[in-house]
Amino acid sequence: MRSLSAKQQEILKLIVRGNPDGSFIDLDELLERLSYKPTKDALQFSIRHLVKRELIEKKPTELRRNAKRRVFAPTMHGYAEYRDFSRS
Repeated sequence: MRSLSAKQQEILKLIVRGNPDGSFIDLDELLERLSYKPTKDALQFSIRHLVKRELIEKKPTELRRNAKRRVFAPTMHGYAEYRDFSRS
């Protein structure tokens, strides 16, 4: 399997870490926390790639900040990938 780009690793890292309260992270929270500033479309493209590789999964929408938001969670493969690149 091809390794992840630095940007994909950062997205996965933020999804694995989630929110300080232990909840899963949503798209807008990801956009706020990334060190680079992608468009929403570009971030969604990267998320689709991580979903296709079975590193993250889309969870049902949740009501947050007065709007329905899609949240993301790491899979077991995602946790393993995160551990691998975190050790390097």
